[in-house]
Amino acid sequence: MIPFLSSRAIWRSTLVRAGEKAKTSSANPVMIVQHALANPSPTGLAPLIDAFDEVVRDELWRQAKSVNGMPFETFGAFATADFPHGLGIRSEGAAVLARCALLKCEHYEAWTEILERVVRTPGRPKKRTIDDNLRFYPISRARTSTDRLLLSLKKDAPEYFERVGGLSPYRAAVDAGLVHPPRKENKLRFGVYSVEGLKQLKPKVQAQLAREIFRAVDLSAQADLIANELMVLGPELAQRWRDSRGGF
Repeated sequence: MIPFLSSRAIWRSTLVRAGEKAKTSSANPVMIVQHALANPSPTGLAPLIDAFDEVVRDELWRQAKSVNGMPFETFGAFATADFPHGLGIRSEGAAVLARCALLKCEHYEAWTEILERVVRTPGRPKKRTIDDNLRFYPISRARTSTDRLLLSLKKDAPEYFERVGGLSPYRAAVDAGLVHPPRKENKLRFGVYSVEGLKQLKPKVQAQLAREIFRAVDLSAQADLIANELMVLGPELAQRWRDSRGGF
């Protein structure tokens, strides 16, 4: 039994011990995750993170069978099923470890499926059910906590939930109208874009937006940007750009 600890304390104590049995077990990613969750040890998280990534990315969990011999319908069902049929995520410590690995690989959908099955129900239930045995995981009461945002997005704004990965959970929630950002974040530079909103985007999305803006502005503005920001590449770079675009 895991003694009562804060989520942060469990995160530290569990992650510090992760990996040895995972490293020495079979190369089967499912078995690596199962052993690492059941027997955390000190060699680090790398084997567990890599194995979780492969299990979710390649949908290896679909090859497993439940205790009834039936395929699992969702990753969440597989993850919370008892060992050896599933990953055996049935305690807060195991859930924290899974959360770290899945979010590190940006498998938000997979972690949210686990959350839906293990989040502790607020208050005292009027009547206990078999499902209550799995309701062990507490989430922060803060409206902008990652876990709460993911659950809210999937339930109330599934089209924005699908964008998580390209956008942070917070940015997706703001765009969906589930979270109202501080007043300063609503200020638009030149009435066009939000600096804070831009910072929330993933680097790949930032690059795409930068290219779109660059192509949309006037040739003189493009040349001015090149002359001021890319001078290290050569003093004639701006003029060469003008010439290549038919400018004068």
